[in-house]
Amino acid sequence: MPQGSQTHFRNWCVEKAGYETYETLNREPSGFDGKAQVRLRAAESRPCNSGQLPLAPRRHPETG
Repeated sequence: MPQGSQTHFRNWCVEKAGYETYETLNREPSGFDGKAQVRLRAAESRPCNSGQLPLAPRRHPETG
């Protein structure tokens, strides 16, 4: 009988040149919003796969 478990979940990262990169850094599956609405603000962007963490996680106001 197998022992232990693994949980997999996802985070959002949305990038567009000339706009602030949106990224969630949830550590629990319950924090994922599969229907999130993201509004990017004009600002310097960075690639999602840069490995550089944003200054603060950006979350949708309704989901916290």
